[in-house]
Amino acid sequence: MDAVSVYYTQGRNEVATGSYILPITEALLIPSLGQISAQTTAEYMASILDNQTAISLLARAPQTITNPAYFQLFNLRPYTSQVASAVTLVGFIYSIIITFFVTMSGAGAREVIGPYLKTSTYIKLRIIVPILLYFPLSLIYSMISLPFHLPFGAKYSYAGGFFLFWCMMFVGMCALGLATEAAITLLTPRFIPFFLIPFIVINVSVTVVPNEMQPWVRLISFFV
Repeated sequence: MDAVSVYYTQGRNEVATGSYILPITEALLIPSLGQISAQTTAEYMASILDNQTAISLLARAPQTITNPAYFQLFNLRPYTSQVASAVTLVGFIYSIIITFFVTMSGAGAREVIGPYLKTSTYIKLRIIVPILLYFPLSLIYSMISLPFHLPFGAKYSYAGGFFLFWCMMFVGMCALGLATEAAITLLTPRFIPFFLIPFIVINVSVTVVPNEMQPWVRLISFFV
């Protein structure tokens, strides 16, 4: 069992680990170690042809040569909190929709006061105001996750993990919200809903499968 050691972190992405990494690893190691076992068994049997003591001991424990070499799996970061998938998958969809509502509300309000603003003030209004709104919204979203007992203290303290999660959600909302702000400039409020659907699919898909394992259509859409 100590011949080969396989280290992996299931917590990084349980879908990729169970569907790709472990099956590919086992498909590679099992035939390879089977060949090694057959070779070592043949060499050992050839070496004990004249050793009756070794043959009698082998007859008592034949399993010692049937599979002499194998591998062990070491999961450095197990995936133990299934409830986290609701926050990272469904909750991420809601956070994108919230930023979309902020963008649409801001667009409606700017139609009234926009003609009275200078260009520099108008640009600052579109950037600063949404960021200020995302600050309490990201905190509210993070606090909603507390009753579900997410393991915020897996690496840091529970409080430190919570505030790190809050910062991550705030930065994520800023990135998503400012992207929709840029899109609404080109598409106008009339066509921006058509942008929302592929925007959600592209951003949420990474919570299920890593970028390296995404279909080529999704990767092209991401880079575009």
